[in-house]
Amino acid sequence: LSMTGRSLYCNHLQIVVAGRETAQQGLNPLLEELLRGTQFPFSLRLAVAKETAAEILQAKPVISDLHSVEMEDMIQEGIQMCMSPDLNICTFYEEIQSPGIEGILPFLEMRENNQEQVCVLAGTALFQGDQMLSVLGEQDTRLLLWMRGKSGGTLDVGEAFLEVDQLKRTIHATPEKGKIQFTITLKSLENEDEEERLIQLAEEAMANQCRSLLDRLQQLQCDAVGFGNVIYRTHPEEWENLKDQWPEKFSSYPIEIQVEVRHMLWGRVWSTNGNQGEEEKADES
Repeated sequence: LSMTGRSLYCNHLQIVVAGRETAQQGLNPLLEELLRGTQFPFSLRLAVAKETAAEILQAKPVISDLHSVEMEDMIQEGIQMCMSPDLNICTFYEEIQSPGIEGILPFLEMRENNQEQVCVLAGTALFQGDQMLSVLGEQDTRLLLWMRGKSGGTLDVGEAFLEVDQLKRTIHATPEKGKIQFTITLKSLENEDEEERLIQLAEEAMANQCRSLLDRLQQLQCDAVGFGNVIYRTHPEEWENLKDQWPEKFSSYPIEIQVEVRHMLWGRVWSTNGNQGEEEKADES
């Protein structure tokens, strides 16, 4: 309070952190309080702590003077790097109330840094309704966000890391089967002569990694991608027969994955004479 004034205004709030136990019990009471009260900003973010919210909120800030500001900046950076979902309290509430899709929130935990415990972004909390179900790590978070249509981040193909510059995702879903298609543009610093091989590696790696994550989501009966929501919007009559059994139906729902690399962009720099060339050539000039 010595930094923000002697009175605490709810409009100053940027982020609310719920402990894991609270999230597992259900966030509807918290959401109703936040959404019904006129004093809370609609831009307010929610996150889930690995242990307790007190542990996260009492952590020492590393860069900012205010820990809440630092957490907000950390989540914003995670959004840009495709490591955190971009949701406020309104969009999260709308998502958990929507048919055929489950909600997600940023997941925070404490880690040691220079012999001190600091708060870090550690993945994504998966929900079933308003109750937290499980946690995805950082790499699976990125895959889930790609399957939700978010661009950004890097794709590990084993031999190289490729930046996902642009991504177009399309979902087709009927009560019998689903299909998810990706058309992506990648950036690479590798040798341009390897383009054809890298494209093949990228398509196979992304399809295999997405398949692995989908298998896990199906084991959890958690449609965090939204295949059910597509069925709800495109086949409303069939959805009426499916909606009560969708989690069980989703666990064995056949899903096809298709990945196409549309373009491969190569890392280049501009030399002092204005000519574009490979990085090492520009360094020589």
